[in-house]
Amino acid sequence: MVWDVTLSVTLALRGPVISMSSEPGAPGISTPAARSTKASGERLIIPGPEVKGRLREALESLSTSAGWFVTSADIERWLGQGSDDLPDSEVLKFLPRRGGLVFSDFETSEETPGQTICRIRIETETRAADPGMFQVIEAPFAPGRRTEFSGEIRFLALERNAIQDVRRLLETGFALIPAFGGLKSIGFGKCLSVRIEERSRRIAVAVPESGSAAETLSLAIGFDKPLCISRNQPAQNLFESAVEIPGGVLKGAMASLLLRLAGKTDWCPIGPALNLPGLQRLVNHFEKVRFTHSFPSKVLPENRRPVTPPLSLVKNEKTVWDAALATGPFLLNGEAPKFAIDWKDGSDLWRHFGWPDVQRDLRVRTAIDPETRSAKEDHLFALDMVLPWGLEWLGSVDLGDVPVSDRASVYAEIRWLLETFGFPEVGKTKAQGKVRFPPVSPSAQAPLRKDGLAIITLQTDALLTSPGSLGASSRGPELHAAYDRFWSTISAGSLSLKRFFAQQSLAGGRYLNGRFREGTGPYVPFVLTRAGSVFVLDVLDDEGAAAHLSGWAAHGLPLPEGFESTGQSPWRTCPFVRENGYGEIAVNLREHDDMAVSKAGAGCEYTPEEAR
Repeated sequence: MVWDVTLSVTLALRGPVISMSSEPGAPGISTPAARSTKASGERLIIPGPEVKGRLREALESLSTSAGWFVTSADIERWLGQGSDDLPDSEVLKFLPRRGGLVFSDFETSEETPGQTICRIRIETETRAADPGMFQVIEAPFAPGRRTEFSGEIRFLALERNAIQDVRRLLETGFALIPAFGGLKSIGFGKCLSVRIEERSRRIAVAVPESGSAAETLSLAIGFDKPLCISRNQPAQNLFESAVEIPGGVLKGAMASLLLRLAGKTDWCPIGPALNLPGLQRLVNHFEKVRFTHSFPSKVLPENRRPVTPPLSLVKNEKTVWDAALATGPFLLNGEAPKFAIDWKDGSDLWRHFGWPDVQRDLRVRTAIDPETRSAKEDHLFALDMVLPWGLEWLGSVDLGDVPVSDRASVYAEIRWLLETFGFPEVGKTKAQGKVRFPPVSPSAQAPLRKDGLAIITLQTDALLTSPGSLGASSRGPELHAAYDRFWSTISAGSLSLKRFFAQQSLAGGRYLNGRFREGTGPYVPFVLTRAGSVFVLDVLDDEGAAAHLSGWAAHGLPLPEGFESTGQSPWRTCPFVRENGYGEIAVNLREHDDMAVSKAGAGCEYTPEEAR
């Protein structure tokens, strides 16, 4: 039994109120107010993390003076624990310590547009205005005016008493907060009152006894707030969101949900040792369940999952060719072909393959030093988020590795779990994903071609080379040999590499090494082959090649040799396993023929608005 609880919190504040925006304001405005862009329009906000930070600060202050009333364990359980506060252990610092409360932004629709407040700094010597120190503050709420900001705090409770404990914690913490927003020291955002209303539903685990024995469950996911699925950081303090959601992120969100349902407050692996009645078969086989990456798509009656464009494409202005079938070097209109790495902008081509344009929002955050009451040194960071309005993320759950005897039960348990709770706490913003289940689309990919070739395009990043097989001095021949060895090995000799169009990237650093590779030997980064890479393969055995191609298209590519030698499950030492969505492929995309360079009058003209 579990309670899914939503606490509606209303903050009554006295104007003026300003939570400063990270985005530039209108001309002449020095300090614009923060707004959240939604499908229904803009809303003035106090960001949820800011409210959470103020609440934590108040409770920690109370815990210091009255630890009998609010303990540090209570604060860590519900608000989480930062890695800086953990013991000085490399392993512990990279294990998640997430809090049980999820905060939305606090919004208001009330405002008086165009109102401003001006400030100036006075020089101490001349007692005149300090040059360049004139500040224009957006003031949508007049001084003395009462306004309300409303938001939600969600959590799961295994006991009814826990709900009352959380309410007591929140009521106590909010009562100690004198003001919200910025410029509090000069009287902005004074808190007049806080109102908390509870909505909860009591949920019993009631999974249907029999479910579909299908291998695939299609997913279409919509989100309630901006997403930040951080990819490789371009700067140490900038988290730039990818537009796709890796399968590992969704699988991690489900794992966190299962741990909460089992009453676990600390991280532990999902497996048979975890007791969770009603969902035990899912728990037992969780590491065998594969979540594909979810790609964004516009919400349409028949939306289709986008395709990652192949890196074999070359273009000249608005004409595109595919070089996968080219048997050697070639010129286009007397010029060297331009591959993706040479393009200044490939967004038109991505739209051609079904990828929508996405809007972004930037938010800058920092920690506050409790002693100086100013920004904490070295704690400023920014989230470059994707706005989800009008979009759904399309992916699937693959149960091909789950034993047939338990597959129907695992299918039913996953579907019940997603129908009941969705995907909670996705990404750095802890967005809530609501799931629907569109029909499973039949595969339109032909496993074999008549010319004795198989052309594979990676749809997601993949590990295709063994650890240490490539060095800093490796060049084209070594890379070709490593790729040929991979394809030949996993196909049992039925395929060999003819040519490839690929890009590579290194994945590593302190977090990945500490989280997955600690104690496995010298530091060696993962060498990822990037999504879109194309491999043209010779088919040496039709029957064997067809079987392998069909299996990889349905279930993803296996890891190369060398990743299972530790004796542990691969996911414990490598995050880029196919169960996390990596190694997804497309076989024999039609563009390889439709846009082939070898065709007379080669090339395919298209407009940016054209969709697949």
